[in-house]
Amino acid sequence: MGWFRLLVALLPASLWAVAVRSLEGSSSALHASSSAPLRVSLNVVEVSDGWPHGVEADMRLIAGTSAGVQIEWDPNVTYFEPEDFLRDFLPRANASTLVYITAKTLLNMTTDEEYCGTAKNSLLSSSIAQALLAHPRPLQLVLDDSCCQVAEWPSSSRHALYRKAFSRDLHFRLTPQNSMRSMPYGSFPRKEVLHTSGLRSDARRLLLSFSGSNSGLFTPGARCGALHALHARREAIDSLAAAAMIGKPLLEDSPPLGSRRVYAHLRPSENPKLANCSDEGAVWGEANLSYTTLLSHSVFGLAPPGDFWESYRLWELIEAGVIPIVQRTKGVYSGCDDAAYHVLHTIDGVLAVDDYSQLPELLQLWLGRGWDAINDLQARLLASYNAERQRVRREVAEFTARHADE
Repeated sequence: MGWFRLLVALLPASLWAVAVRSLEGSSSALHASSSAPLRVSLNVVEVSDGWPHGVEADMRLIAGTSAGVQIEWDPNVTYFEPEDFLRDFLPRANASTLVYITAKTLLNMTTDEEYCGTAKNSLLSSSIAQALLAHPRPLQLVLDDSCCQVAEWPSSSRHALYRKAFSRDLHFRLTPQNSMRSMPYGSFPRKEVLHTSGLRSDARRLLLSFSGSNSGLFTPGARCGALHALHARREAIDSLAAAAMIGKPLLEDSPPLGSRRVYAHLRPSENPKLANCSDEGAVWGEANLSYTTLLSHSVFGLAPPGDFWESYRLWELIEAGVIPIVQRTKGVYSGCDDAAYHVLHTIDGVLAVDDYSQLPELLQLWLGRGWDAINDLQARLLASYNAERQRVRREVAEFTARHADE
């Protein structure tokens, strides 16, 4: 094996990582080809209070074919009011049923303020939860619990619970003995984004970007504060962007090579609590850039907290190959303690700061490491995200197949 040790010593780390991933992929492909793919069909329903919560985006995250698994679903999602669901649909639901429900609906809360102020562990007091838990056939439930209010799920449950929005405490409840699992938020992939999601970081012309509305239901001005911190370091950030020259053409129709740029736009909020924000409406950088353009052409992207800590924006950045920079939150943020913990310990390649005023130092650190290091970080991000998607896809498919006759 002396030649093998010599090869390891000579290969650069980034190339070695690519080689290992290629070998692993070949092994997986060989294993998958030795047996027929596991094919299942899902019947997807949403139990809601009248406001769709992105279930189509979540299904795009897990549906499809990969690693010997194929999941099909009817894109015409059925929506039920809670009472109609319990009366008309639940009696005939089985393991091929994926039930999407928000914790607010599950706990019979009417407003986000009421829901996020609820004491934890109140799941079993919900009539809907009791009916679901008592259902004789296994179900798959997707719980959007933005405020981390459902802290407990019976480990003896016959059902699989996939939940979104995690805290540090909930992260450590994911054990083999617990039927609770994590599921990333879905995203809204657009053709242009998917076309450029594999575009390497060193070929993108925006060093840093953010576009979103001012929000902060429980901490008014949360995003305004983040953008204010960003603007306070504007000169330093612009200097870093100007120095990070584009080394190769972006696309065939790309502008001439030159400096990278920064784009930030905080759209006004309709919430009267958030009306006084000095950075609201101001555009930093090129005007009239669409969200799709930002996703396609940014190296780094901000995913600041808003009404809740976690949002679709974080996962959209990742899917588009943009390296997210999240903000750690001290204590509890909209019901979730240490809300950044789960993402930072699940998805490799997500960066974090305590405050966005630290951005120049973080950007300088990575630019100092060079574009090979940044490209490698982007590759790890996409590989980690895809591994999470495949994990959820396989778990859903295996659960459906295992309980098909029940």
